[in-house]
Amino acid sequence: MMATRHLEDAIEEVKKSLETPVENQTTEEHNEDKPVETPAPEEHEDRPEDKPADKPVDTPPVETPAPKKDDVAEELENTNSVIRNRLKKQAEKYDRELADRDAKYEALAKQFEEFKQGIKKAEPQKTRDAFQTDEEYVAYLTRQQIDADRAEQDKIRKEREAKEAEAKAAQDKAEQDVRDRQERFVNNINYCFDQPEQKAEFMGKVKTYLGKGLGDLLDACPIASDYLLTSPRGPKVLDRILTDVNAFRRVFDPRGISPMDQYYELRELEREIYGKPATAATEQPPVETPAPAENRPAPKQVPKYGKPGAQGGGRSADVYTDPKARRDEVRRLMGF
Repeated sequence: MMATRHLEDAIEEVKKSLETPVENQTTEEHNEDKPVETPAPEEHEDRPEDKPADKPVDTPPVETPAPKKDDVAEELENTNSVIRNRLKKQAEKYDRELADRDAKYEALAKQFEEFKQGIKKAEPQKTRDAFQTDEEYVAYLTRQQIDADRAEQDKIRKEREAKEAEAKAAQDKAEQDVRDRQERFVNNINYCFDQPEQKAEFMGKVKTYLGKGLGDLLDACPIASDYLLTSPRGPKVLDRILTDVNAFRRVFDPRGISPMDQYYELRELEREIYGKPATAATEQPPVETPAPAENRPAPKQVPKYGKPGAQGGGRSADVYTDPKARRDEVRRLMGF
């Protein structure tokens, strides 16, 4: 029920920030209590058509209009029913796995205790012969029993304190997380809705559907919950989901939807509401106007290189066949 608590606290926070304007009553509302004067009926001669008929006229029964169907609430209930059944099966499977694991741990713990008992039994135990009197022997046995009981109590106390500290740390972390998410959600509401009337209408809608299982649905869908409650545009998308049943079905499909597809649908709704942002393909860089010819820098002279494999320095002789060419090449390499 984390999402339910989160949304309820956010509703109260937004309500405190909203001022309820007092609207002046119109003159028509003041005049509603005044009696309306009806003109006196005109006197006229009795005419045959004015006389009541002998048989009463049957008036058709007035049909009461059927209440307006809430498609979103119905879809919300159906989706929650499917998710509850799915979670129930998962919980049963998880409980079986935990039971098997606990049984294995208990068996290992039992083996460890038997191992410790074997070690204790292997230790030399003093007998009556080691003591001069019976009182000393009884005192020895009593101290052993007291030490064993004290060690067992210390072990139980430390385990209990460790569990309590762990539970308190987890509770503090969960409460801090709720406060952080609540503060972020309130800031997102202020970002999405400018007018106090819009904020009040949105929070009233959220409160209505919280009573119909919205919190349970968000708890079962952590990806959607994280987006709707923490994203800057989440409240606007949530308002669309709670207003349009087709948008609701896109995000919370009763037939099942993967978290990745769910997140994709949420971002698609965001783009439909706010419009698609400009992409890198549409954002072309500015075109630079070329400088005039007289202001352009002189082009760099690219050095010319000979053909690959050709002898440089104008030497055409082969160093392998011409002794002079070979001597010159050796001098060049040696730096002479």
